[in-house]
Amino acid sequence: MMKFSPPVLLGAIVGVILTGCTASPPLKTVPSATPAVFDGTPREYSVLWRACLDDLGFVTTDLSPSDPGYGIGFGVSIEGHTDEELDTANKRCRAELGEPKMQDLSDSELRERYETRLQQFECLLDNGMIEGDPPTFETFVSDYNRSGQKELWQPTLHATSIERDGVMYGASDICPESADVW
Repeated sequence: MMKFSPPVLLGAIVGVILTGCTASPPLKTVPSATPAVFDGTPREYSVLWRACLDDLGFVTTDLSPSDPGYGIGFGVSIEGHTDEELDTANKRCRAELGEPKMQDLSDSELRERYETRLQQFECLLDNGMIEGDPPTFETFVSDYNRSGQKELWQPTLHATSIERDGVMYGASDICPESADVW
């Protein structure tokens, strides 16, 4: 019997659907080193992450339009693998692909990321999932620098869930993150 749990976004980007587990040979862990930097879009990252998991023997599937993460995420079956093996595979793929670029963002990169988040904020506001005002661009940049250039404002952080036709939806379900801009 297969069991399904809701998708989980990997690094806020890659949707994973977990299915039934059985024993299988362990995957080798990857030694930690200076993290590589991935300088592409979330959509490109998702395609490469999926290929990496496929290469490591996991079965990946497209998400249906009703699934959170649709359009950027994908499902992963861990049938024949353990949760620990999936965790090891994810660490290996992250080591191979690197982390999305966050350090030393240019003014134009910051502006693009701010404008994308502002659109998501406005969607959340229009749907009654958040109140108040977004930070100004200057505050956005100041907060980024104060975090050691490791964090950016996330409009969904304080958003509420909403119910529609008896179904609860989270902020990213109603107002998804961009597949083209981190």
